[in-house]
Amino acid sequence: MKRTILRYISLLALLGTSFFCTQTLAAECQTGAPPSDSCTIDVSDITYTLTGDIDTDTTDNIIDFGAGANSNTLNFLGNITSEGLDARAFIFTNNDGNTLSMTGNIVTEGNSAEGVRLNANATNTTINITGSISTSGSLAHGILLNNGSDTNTTTILGNITTTGSNSRGIDVLEADSNTTTMTGNITTSGHGIHIYRGLSNTTTVLGNISTSGYGVDSVRLAESHSNITSITGNILTQGEQGRSIRIQTAILIPPRYLAILQIRQIFLTAFLLMEVTPTPRT
Repeated sequence: MKRTILRYISLLALLGTSFFCTQTLAAECQTGAPPSDSCTIDVSDITYTLTGDIDTDTTDNIIDFGAGANSNTLNFLGNITSEGLDARAFIFTNNDGNTLSMTGNIVTEGNSAEGVRLNANATNTTINITGSISTSGSLAHGILLNNGSDTNTTTILGNITTTGSNSRGIDVLEADSNTTTMTGNITTSGHGIHIYRGLSNTTTVLGNISTSGYGVDSVRLAESHSNITSITGNILTQGEQGRSIRIQTAILIPPRYLAILQIRQIFLTAFLLMEVTPTPRT
């Protein structure tokens, strides 16, 4: 009986190795030419310089700063084009103090393939991109700061364009004290700037915001406070039920205090606003 059991265990181990372990892990990033599809950064205190373009249909994140990879610097000179589902150009997860400098454009085509995603406690990250971000998949935001990604600084010299369903330009979800500065235009099928349950974030856009889609707003702040949003340029909100600026709260506040809150946020949002074009009403 014991021999039979041992044989079955050995057979299962063999099958597990040969047939079930099919996942391919991305290689560690290295200075020089970029990878053909993707690579990871899992160490700390390293400077990388990658020169060249990446054009891939992988479903992996293209450049992945992994958990515990702290205080790294990545200089990327080239364009990134990804076609796969969830294939974000850059993602930072549960790490601190990393720096990304990119000169080139980002194009993603897959659903949920953000241009740049700061995820789950990525903090004190510095991102400088000279180039544009374009996404065409659904829920493929240009920039996403998500779930505890606090005190990050992002600077973009270029445009953000999204065409997929519910794909936002700059999306801040439950993240605080981030500074995002963009010189360029935002053209989206989702909200242009969206902050949900975010505190003390500063977002500056030197350019125009144009949105389309049902219920899509150019600027939406929901259940958030102490955020500063400044826009120098024009706002064009084209979708039905869309708003140029929308502020939402789920907290029951006396009317006089709610008015003060709305005035403060709208003032900070529209202080540098040159022109607001509301949705045409029929």
